[in-house]
Amino acid sequence: MTESEPGRTLAERLRALVGTLPPAEQKVARTLLAGYPTVALEPVAALARRATVSAPTVLRLAQRLGFAGYADLQTALKIELQDRLTSPLTQYDTSFDEAPGPRSRDMFSRGIRETFSQLPDGELERAAALLADGRRPRGPSGDTSARFSRAIWSCTCGSCARAPPTSPAASTSTPNI
Repeated sequence: MTESEPGRTLAERLRALVGTLPPAEQKVARTLLAGYPTVALEPVAALARRATVSAPTVLRLAQRLGFAGYADLQTALKIELQDRLTSPLTQYDTSFDEAPGPRSRDMFSRGIRETFSQLPDGELERAAALLADGRRPRGPSGDTSARFSRAIWSCTCGSCARAPPTSPAASTSTPNI
């Protein structure tokens, strides 16, 4: 990336800043994170259209991240991608000092911690607030909901003597997935 932040990926830097950015730059940051890393390889105009902002907003975000311009951001991302594309064999730890069970548990736990650490500040709370908002739909609806309900029933209660859930949209008792 830049000399001031060695070892940090563009995505890590965006996640760290996204909550502090002006609204238009937040749109660009979220667009970059949603399509990371390929969206950042698009031209400025294409990224601006995708984020529904102006091209100068994209350039301001690049500068806020410490790059001289968008081309420098793209160059740094290409270097980051090249580093990630090294052979998996060279990245794989072949020292097996412990049993596979504890090792797997530690790897999964680390992955979950890293996932949560990459969430921008307040993102989990915003998602929880949206889920808790009773005015918003929280799951499939309509015909999709009926198919989903039948599929869940068949997986969990398929051997039960009870009949599957029905709705006006449901014409058969067999899941149609």
